[in-house]
Amino acid sequence: MSRLEGVFPVLPTPFSPGGGPDADALLRLADWAIACGVDGIVFPGMASEVETLKPEERADLVARLGRHVGGRVPFIVGASDPDPARAAARVREGRAAGAVAAMVMAPQPNGADVARHVAFYAEVAAGSDGVKLMLQNAPPPSGAGLGPAAVAEPAGHARDAQHRRVGARMGLLARHGDDRQPLRQRVDRAVQATERERAQRHVAGVEALEIGGVPEDRPDRRAGQDRL
Repeated sequence: MSRLEGVFPVLPTPFSPGGGPDADALLRLADWAIACGVDGIVFPGMASEVETLKPEERADLVARLGRHVGGRVPFIVGASDPDPARAAARVREGRAAGAVAAMVMAPQPNGADVARHVAFYAEVAAGSDGVKLMLQNAPPPSGAGLGPAAVAEPAGHARDAQHRRVGARMGLLARHGDDRQPLRQRVDRAVQATERERAQRHVAGVEALEIGGVPEDRPDRRAGQDRL
């Protein structure tokens, strides 16, 4: 698998007036996102109302979406489940649909117990047929809200693991090996760099609003300013 980077939106799940998921509308959303120039798509996730989907609905939508995307952009399947066997089964569903990686949330019931998270991801990986895993870390009550060092720990126990820290914005996707202490240092540096960048963009955005413009480092946003 090549390096994954850029914008990977989590697609929402459209619902029909009858209350069931609208698969056709989901595929139209995927087409729209790809036409907008995204670097890949993720489905399902928290933004997809995933907890409201029945297992068979979830499997059907993943299969349809994977076929429809057809490799136009990388597809990352959301495979979160507090039960590692069920999470692994969802990873395999994603693989069958063409997913290049699987996003699995650190289970909220495991709390801050790093050893439990390490065991959880080891079991998921063992049943995932070699699919690369991303650790999704969301704050409580949805997720465990792990710190950077705790996020790094499961990766230190599995070669070629991947991790994803979720905060106010998506990002911080890294690939790493077995050397845990340097990895924790890299995670800390990456988090600090992300926080600095976020603060700089916030300041630039406020200044731009005050003068009626957009940040100088975002000419892509200026191109659409006349349409606002």
